[in-house]
Amino acid sequence: MANRVVFGARGGSQYGVYISKPGFNVLTAGINNLLFHPDQDSLQFVVTGSVNITNGNPVTISIPNLGYRPMIFLAPNTTYGNFPGGNATDWSPKITYNSNTSVTIDVNNPSTFDDPSAEVVYVVVRKRADG
Repeated sequence: MANRVVFGARGGSQYGVYISKPGFNVLTAGINNLLFHPDQDSLQFVVTGSVNITNGNPVTISIPNLGYRPMIFLAPNTTYGNFPGGNATDWSPKITYNSNTSVTIDVNNPSTFDDPSAEVVYVVVRKRADG
């Protein structure tokens, strides 16, 4: 079985966390056969922030121009009048790409709650959303 994971030294002067593809030795694998390595920029945070949204009132934000539509993670922090802290599983945050530098964030929720609102935290990462 091949060595698949290295935490620390890999080769003479390479240090970091390395994970190889199945069947490849992490100590000798080329960059194309590594699933994870320190020079990879695919999940580096580009920008983070939060927006306040009420049901039916989406918010458009600007994001840095990376030359492609980056992957964006959303996490709602909800409040429902009688449900302080809320239950995030009752919210359905969604994102619409307007361009490479503009996205609209919206939250749909069940109509069973009074005065719904949400703070939606977002993280833009250096990874293409379209593959």
